[in-house]
Amino acid sequence: EKQVSFSVNDEQKSLSIKPLFIEPYSFKTQIGVTEVRITETDDFLIDNIAYISVPERNRISVLLITDKESKYLKAALQSSSKVDVSVTSTTAIPKRSFDVYVLHEIKEKLGKDVLATLTREVEEGKGLVIHAEPASKVIDYGGLLPLELSTYREDAIIEITQLTKLTKDILFGDVRHYFSTKNEQGLSLAVAHNSSVLTVYPFGAGKIIYYGIVEDESDFYLQPSYPIFWTNVIRYLAGQGDLGYFNVDSGSTLSLPSKKEIKTPSKTITTNTVLFDEIGLYRIDEKVIAVALADELESDVDAVSNEDPSASSALETTLAEESKYSLEKLILFAAGILLLLELLFMKLRGEV
Repeated sequence: EKQVSFSVNDEQKSLSIKPLFIEPYSFKTQIGVTEVRITETDDFLIDNIAYISVPERNRISVLLITDKESKYLKAALQSSSKVDVSVTSTTAIPKRSFDVYVLHEIKEKLGKDVLATLTREVEEGKGLVIHAEPASKVIDYGGLLPLELSTYREDAIIEITQLTKLTKDILFGDVRHYFSTKNEQGLSLAVAHNSSVLTVYPFGAGKIIYYGIVEDESDFYLQPSYPIFWTNVIRYLAGQGDLGYFNVDSGSTLSLPSKKEIKTPSKTITTNTVLFDEIGLYRIDEKVIAVALADELESDVDAVSNEDPSASSALETTLAEESKYSLEKLILFAAGILLLLELLFMKLRGEV
């Protein structure tokens, strides 16, 4: 049994832990980074410190721009308690800024002022969702669409190509109609017959998501994961995420839409795929991600090897038998040569 002293930020604590036991300890986390540290030194220091990252979450403002309001989409956007949704037509865009803009069900076209506003807002760091609709191919999105829409095809099953926070545990199902796509930019997260139905595209300081599931051509809006998906989309575009995004296990990876400068616990790198192979804090833009050991077994320095001793014994026996067999062949070979030599001498002496 061991009395372990540790600190949670600046608070000193202690626990009595029995041999081979795990003793739980509950504490309240603060906004920002919480450090938990075992104050004594031992033979394995890497697991004596852990971090917990809790980002500050402000309310997210969303502007749904539509000429035909969808009760399903609006309800999904409002499903999070910290999201404020405003609805407007394509001809009456408010002058104030929003965190996320969603384009859906546009009657005819987007005016130049609307496109200019959306372009400026996204370039300055806001998020935009372009929701596909039957008329999307003929709508001018002013260079904001991260791909080119082609033919309107029938029947496909949506396949997830990148497992991220936006697609994990989400079942999109199938679609009755969808747009084939080409000249795709950004990162495609889901496809229907190799045509993207979910693309993330960095634009200036902000991000654009193309959502290619036409509402009337799919039953996804009836699924329990539909509001979860839209909550994750809004949080992602607003620069927020769940706590699982900010606290990860060592050995996991994170795909980014574009290359970014990332400060790891030991150095600064530029990449679009982060491998969390160090314990500590990673800083990506304004986000702080805490990385911990993946399993408590990694801390067991006295762990018994999983190697099967019988396998080793069998191998040694086989090697010994092979060595014995090789020696027998050598003796027989030498005896054969001696026999031939004796027959040769006998013949030379005329005895044969």
